[in-house]
Amino acid sequence: MSNNNPSDDFDDIDVVIPDSERSAVEGAARELLALPAVKEDSLPNLTVVFPLRKSVPFPSLIMPVHAQHGYETDIMEKAMAQGKKVALLYAPGMPKGGVISKSSQFARIGVIAEIHKRIRLPDGNTNYLCRGIRRFKVERFVRVKSVPVAKVSYPEDIYPAGDETGALARNVMSLSQQVAEHQPNLGDDFNVAALNIDPAGHLADFS
Repeated sequence: MSNNNPSDDFDDIDVVIPDSERSAVEGAARELLALPAVKEDSLPNLTVVFPLRKSVPFPSLIMPVHAQHGYETDIMEKAMAQGKKVALLYAPGMPKGGVISKSSQFARIGVIAEIHKRIRLPDGNTNYLCRGIRRFKVERFVRVKSVPVAKVSYPEDIYPAGDETGALARNVMSLSQQVAEHQPNLGDDFNVAALNIDPAGHLADFS
């Protein structure tokens, strides 16, 4: 993998990592931080939906999405084939080890993300390194079974202004720096990314 131009490495999105899942994700995340932000005017209104079992996604965050072989990897591969955009949506009603069978098993607010790397794991499962772009609202599901597909809209996030918001943002920044000091593996890129996040709501998502 080249260190000269990180963006060139994303042309080959299929990366096989036999050694360490963590080191693979951390390396890919450092490359991802060097890439320009995704233009929001290119976001899809009809999108493949990936069900998240436990985590809740946020805009602007870099996150490894773990997909079990079979149903979940099929969804992510379909999303990659259709432009590398995927709707990450919490699915509290998804049965453990099962598949989504009805739309009521999904939440209604999620985050549209761009898939940047596919990292195959020794156990046959796959991590997909994604960067959150913007929150979406599900208008309706076009399909639920097999590969879920939904029609979505993108409501505007509203961030309150004022001295209190500024003070809270500075507090979040200070806490983020403390986390970075105790986690050397995050590297300098973590603080650089935090310093360049605007507005304050995105900083809260980041932290």
